[in-house]
Amino acid sequence: MLEVEYDDSVTIAASGRSSGRPTTPLLASYDSVIYGSRKCHMTFLESPIVSSCGALAPMTRRILLSAFAMAALLVGCATTPAPAPLADTLARDPQLSTFNRLVAQAGLTEELRAAGPLTVLAPTDEAFKAVPAKTLEALAADPAQLKAVLSYHVIAGSLASAEIKPGSVKTRQGSNLTIAKAGTFITADDAVVQQADVVATNGVAHIIDRVLMPPKKP
Repeated sequence: MLEVEYDDSVTIAASGRSSGRPTTPLLASYDSVIYGSRKCHMTFLESPIVSSCGALAPMTRRILLSAFAMAALLVGCATTPAPAPLADTLARDPQLSTFNRLVAQAGLTEELRAAGPLTVLAPTDEAFKAVPAKTLEALAADPAQLKAVLSYHVIAGSLASAEIKPGSVKTRQGSNLTIAKAGTFITADDAVVQQADVVATNGVAHIIDRVLMPPKKP
């Protein structure tokens, strides 16, 4: 049990805050719990204890919170999603909407849900805006070429940022791309990793600021 003790001057206001001062410093403001970036409000109902003469008994009131109730509250407020494959993990990120749409269009969604492990270099929506409109239109009209470009963003094996070493790595498209690293600064060809180590159940993704284009075959 978690116990927060208040003195006999406590009253419960409509907002759920106490006008008294808690005698136990466990919770400075007992009507809310901060969990991650979310504030979860709790409402406490008290029944005053009345003495035989009809007056309020001068005694300390206590609010008892069961550990199970508190745990349920925190779970309900939690915003951390359940682990998922790369396709679903990346689909949750609004800044990757163009990438996710093209992955589905190219028929790669199930590949990114497969057992893997895989490493995905996922360009942001802003990265796609830098691609000439005619290039995107041509890719949309050619599913095989679209799949080739997107596959150039996929590497076999799980490559976390801590494991990256400068050099060339082979992509699922078949060509090699060049990776460079200096401290936490990582590049893939001419793209910069903006957010590293987006972990999924079947691999890892790194969010990049440019769309990678495979080298043209001679």
